[in-house]
Amino acid sequence: MSRRRGRSRRGQNNTPVVAAIIVVIAAVGLFFLVKSGVMVGGDTACYPDEERQGYCFVDSNAFDELLIVAGNTANSPVPELDFTKGELRQVLQDVFYSTDENSVPNITIISAAGNNQKIPFKNKNAPARNLNASNARLNTLARELNYAITTSPNEPGADYLGAIMEAKDNSSGNNPLILVVGSGYSDSGVLNFAYGNVLKYSKNLASVERLLSANSRTYRGALSQMTIKWHKMGAVVEPQVNMNNYKEDVKTIYEAAFKYLGSPSFTILTNSGGNKPVDTKYYVQPVIASPLTIGTVIDLNENVGQFVPESDALINVNSVRMYLAENVVNNYINGTKLRLTGYIATCYPGSTLGERRARTLKNVLVELGIPESMIEVDGRDGPPQDNINDDSAACNGGNSYSSLPETHRRTVRLRVVD
Repeated sequence: MSRRRGRSRRGQNNTPVVAAIIVVIAAVGLFFLVKSGVMVGGDTACYPDEERQGYCFVDSNAFDELLIVAGNTANSPVPELDFTKGELRQVLQDVFYSTDENSVPNITIISAAGNNQKIPFKNKNAPARNLNASNARLNTLARELNYAITTSPNEPGADYLGAIMEAKDNSSGNNPLILVVGSGYSDSGVLNFAYGNVLKYSKNLASVERLLSANSRTYRGALSQMTIKWHKMGAVVEPQVNMNNYKEDVKTIYEAAFKYLGSPSFTILTNSGGNKPVDTKYYVQPVIASPLTIGTVIDLNENVGQFVPESDALINVNSVRMYLAENVVNNYINGTKLRLTGYIATCYPGSTLGERRARTLKNVLVELGIPESMIEVDGRDGPPQDNINDDSAACNGGNSYSSLPETHRRTVRLRVVD
């Protein structure tokens, strides 16, 4: 609370008296502010808990656990949640003051990237013995969460539904909230938008249920205790092309999924986002739902094409043809050139296997109707770089420095070129 300084008249010095009065007024004002439910340093009401010193009273219906799914992936805008104010401040405050004495708040952050690992943060701020100290710790926790959710991933890909299920598996609260931030576009897991052509299921929601029921983890009612709120669903950045026309489709699909999984409440808080990407070298396979434009990249890794070991022969010819027909041929613009670059899992100087595998996929595309003259083919004698915009091999002599999983190393990269 700021203090106003008194002005002295000529010949008088009332400063000590005025200062003493101000101190008394400030102390009385602070007392009544706290008693009336307002805490200094926050914008949410706090009513002191008469049974627990240093705690705010928490309503019995308030959330007592916060599980954050952070879309810190290459195809989503940087997560920009702010736990220092507004609704998120109230949620965090409820969880904070639901903490048992001598314990830390029940908060977990799960990355939507890769295999959905936990994102570490400094969860050491618990309620203190007085409200001012508790509030200071709450503010510190809020800032820590704001920073932690922007942490760069340490593996490629994305699986939002997998991260939500991982959050559920880590839950121990009585009234938990799963807070998701990110596009929702995954290139692995049950709802695989990049390779499973899931977008089409927005017109056939029974197919969503069939997808979930086929996986033992996503059984009916699995999220029956979980309230879900989602920020920035459908918001994307490069290398994912603009998907504004599909935001309602994505929403419809997840609504159907959460209904089947039994979530009592699913709310989209905002689906708009900035254009700043997460600072990461790992990529998420773009979803192809519009005509292929120059710069579009599709990695035809083992999620699409599986080759016989040490061979250019495809194991799953029919599924490869189906994927290329739906995602490449159906979106191909006549006269556009494609480049196929093949890679292998380890560095093997002089190997032509990558190029031969790229040529195999070229033959499939030609069979499906793309002119042979419009497809260039080359290969590398090692795995791809972590950065999807670098087509060189991640080799130093005969040694690989790629940190991609092997399923992403054995790949043929399709790039739309001039």
